[in-house]
Amino acid sequence: MSKTQETRRESYLAILPTLAQRQKTVLQILKDYGEMTAQEVADSLFLMNITPTNERNFAAPRLTELCDMGLAEAIGKKVCGKTGRTVSIWSATDKAKKNGLEPTDDATPLRIELSVKIWLNSLERGGGKPKQVKQGGV
Repeated sequence: MSKTQETRRESYLAILPTLAQRQKTVLQILKDYGEMTAQEVADSLFLMNITPTNERNFAAPRLTELCDMGLAEAIGKKVCGKTGRTVSIWSATDKAKKNGLEPTDDATPLRIELSVKIWLNSLERGGGKPKQVKQGGV
C-alpha cells in the first residue's frame, strides 16, 4: 500500500466515529427542535459549539445519510433566509421515533434558547420571523 493510500485510509478510519456521532447529533436536533432546513440544522450545530462554522455542508450530507437509513425525510419546502433559494424542510421519521429516539426530557428550555439564537442569527443576516417553538416534543 502506498503512503498516499495509507494516509487516506487513516483519515477515513479517523472520521468514521465522527460521522456516526454527527448523524446522531443531527437526528437528535430534528427530534428536539422539530422541522428544520439543512441551514437551520447547521446553525444549530454551530450554536451548540459542535462545528466551527454554520456552513450548510456540515449538516446536509448527514441529512441525506439519515434519509437513506429511513430516519429522516424531506417533508416540504421553504425559501432559505440566507440564500433566498427554495430548500427542503427535514423531519425525523416515525421509524426514528418508534425506535426510542424521542425528544429528550429536558429539551424544552434548550429548544427555546436555540430557537431564539437561530432567530437572532437570521436577523443579523436579514432573515425573517422566528421559527415557532413546539412544546412537548416533535
